[in-house]
Amino acid sequence: MVTTAFNPITSKFQGHVGPYIYYVVRNRQRIRSMPSAVRNPRSAAQTAHRNRFAVANSVAAAFKEVYPTGYRHTKEKDKSGYALDARSAFVKHIYRDALDDNSHLDPLRLKISRGTMPTFAATSVRVEETRLTLRWAMSGGGANDQLRICLYNYTQSRVKLLEESVSRQERHTTVRIPQEWETDHVYVYCFWQNAEGTKCG
Repeated sequence: MVTTAFNPITSKFQGHVGPYIYYVVRNRQRIRSMPSAVRNPRSAAQTAHRNRFAVANSVAAAFKEVYPTGYRHTKEKDKSGYALDARSAFVKHIYRDALDDNSHLDPLRLKISRGTMPTFAATSVRVEETRLTLRWAMSGGGANDQLRICLYNYTQSRVKLLEESVSRQERHTTVRIPQEWETDHVYVYCFWQNAEGTKCG
């Protein structure tokens, strides 16, 4: 089996022939032998890593309408120092911070937004059947900052990002939980976004 590639810029051969791999580093031809087969591709540690990563991706998929806004301005980087896109940064957070030792999601450790603005802090929370009323102080941001609200149905693993938003200067809002979610375990996440949509908290 031979797989090859020819680089017209460096005129060097790249690919593998038999047990050898040919490649170019800094315009110099290199050669090395093919790596031996992995002795145990399904070790306990590797299996745990794959399972945890699969759970993190599954959670991220459920929040697909949320993280593009909440993680748009993240400054997370990969090991090489390159900036991560919103989804990669969100998956990294879930994998590292929001899963317990058994790779189960802990909703209280999940952060759906990361940015430079202050985090949302309610001064009072009132629950009446399927209505949730939130109040907050007018401090730490601009009057026209918009409060974004996300509902997470843990029982059904469903997510709803509310389309309507309310400004900071209004100081209160009432959220209606879907009637069919009344007996489910529901978490409410809130974060600020500036009026221009260029920052979030």
